[in-house]
Amino acid sequence: MAEFKDLHVEHLQQEDVEREDDFQKFLLTISDIEEEYEQIIKELEEKLRKEQQARQELEKVIGDQLDEMIHQVDDLQYQISKREEEVQHALQSAEEESISKASSMKQMREVQNQIQELQEDLEAERESRNIAEKQKRDISEQKDDEINQLMKETTRLNKVRETIQRRLRQIEDLKAEVEQQKEILKSQNLALETDLDATIKKVDTGKKENQDVVKKFETEKKILLMSKKIDPIELDFLLRFPSLPNIISPVDFMNNHSWGGIKALVNMEEFRNLDRDIEGSAKRWKKFVESEAPEKEKFPQEWKNKNSLQKLCMMRALRPDRMTYAVKDFVQEKLGTKYVEGRSVEFAKSYEESGPTTPMFFILSPGVNPIKDVEVHGKKIGFSADNKNFHNISLGQGQEVVAESALDLAVKEGHWVILQNIHLVERWLPTLEKKLESYTDECHASYRVYISAEPAPTVLSHIIPQGILEISIKITNEPPTGMVANLHQALDNFDQETMEMCAKENEFKSILFSLCYFHAVVSERRKFGPQGWNRSYPFNTGDLTISAMVLYNYLEANTKVPWEDLRYLFGEIMYGGHITDDWDRDWSRLTWKFICIQIW
Repeated sequence: MAEFKDLHVEHLQQEDVEREDDFQKFLLTISDIEEEYEQIIKELEEKLRKEQQARQELEKVIGDQLDEMIHQVDDLQYQISKREEEVQHALQSAEEESISKASSMKQMREVQNQIQELQEDLEAERESRNIAEKQKRDISEQKDDEINQLMKETTRLNKVRETIQRRLRQIEDLKAEVEQQKEILKSQNLALETDLDATIKKVDTGKKENQDVVKKFETEKKILLMSKKIDPIELDFLLRFPSLPNIISPVDFMNNHSWGGIKALVNMEEFRNLDRDIEGSAKRWKKFVESEAPEKEKFPQEWKNKNSLQKLCMMRALRPDRMTYAVKDFVQEKLGTKYVEGRSVEFAKSYEESGPTTPMFFILSPGVNPIKDVEVHGKKIGFSADNKNFHNISLGQGQEVVAESALDLAVKEGHWVILQNIHLVERWLPTLEKKLESYTDECHASYRVYISAEPAPTVLSHIIPQGILEISIKITNEPPTGMVANLHQALDNFDQETMEMCAKENEFKSILFSLCYFHAVVSERRKFGPQGWNRSYPFNTGDLTISAMVLYNYLEANTKVPWEDLRYLFGEIMYGGHITDDWDRDWSRLTWKFICIQIW
């Protein structure tokens, strides 16, 4: 289900990115159109303003010309009327005077000629005035048409502007809706990631390291198959490893079975000529195969450019003993570092998931004491042997009766009961199963049961009843792998209050870190068998916590730090007390001395 959610989230995120890109492009297009229409409207308005200004100037010029022509015509009419009066007066005088006066006739003809010229000029002025008025009407009609056209264009652009503004409002609403969907998707992604983390952590508490890596690989495999990001044929080869039989290896650093896997691999197009490259560059491939951690190295030649799954297929044939680490790197690349970092879950968080009807089942591992965490947390919330509400019972040697009495009392009064090493009392386990089932109906809210047992070496030797396993929260406390993980787990045993409880805070922190580092070293060496320690020693968390308390007491009781005393106590007694081999003791003494010199 988590894989399907992850795939669905990835699909939604991809659609969201595409929709966001289209949305941004659409916004840019709308913005460009709006700017273009704004520019057109400004140009038309400017053109209209200039035309109106030109029209006003033309009307003013034509008006001035008409006024001047009218003034001239009035003057001509005035002169004509004055000449007519003079002619009338002259004619009257001529009738009274003698006809012999020829000069008067001559003057009359001249006046008549002047009158005729004035009339012709008046007609010409009238024609000019008519022409000017006609031109004025034509220009006015042309300007009116242009103005009407501009008004129509302006009206159309205003409608377009309103449409664009309406679209922009719709886009803003759509954008707000998209942002809201983004927030919803973000919250869904966060919830899915939280659920996935919680699910994986819950699964991690009940699985050992190798089982945990395989489970996470199965999860990532399903996700990649659903999203079609891996080739099913390559995955089938990785899981089944169909090595070809009766194949003889031509190189000395690969056995026949591994070379048969290479021959099966070259039948796929992506791995064509792999066998030829290995034979042709045997030295480079030998150096790669025989390296300490080939999964961290680059593959020779162009094979380093293959994807992660294809590299796993080649690693499956070349170094099958490193597949656990290679798969772990694959999970880290695909899911993230936090899913493979191997940090232990705090007991307080596991306690929150438990209940009166849900026991906690601790699967024991060498060098780990989970009961110590139960005791510490119980003291914080008021459950301890001093308060008589905390019962710690190590089963065996007739302790079954004591355990039954403690369970009956705890159910009624809300006590805590720890049943250690139940694998030692095989015959009593059915009775314990029935008791735990009978307590599911009526029990105190504070009642808790904590069970511990060693894992069965084989499936056939499994003795824990199925009913106990089904109702319990199963927690593994396997020692971490790697110096970093061991150092983290050692430091996780001390909270901030412990770090600050000593008056000599700086000295206490530095020496405590030295102890944690030394504890990580001695714990990590155990996984190498005889190469790490000549004998098996029961180093555990109690050595570290007791050493921390001894350190606190010595620092509080002395004005100066007793460096030599502390070095002897921790190196020779607290940790050295477990060691029985002389060579191991020498190594432990020198390592502790070196760490003290470097850090103190």
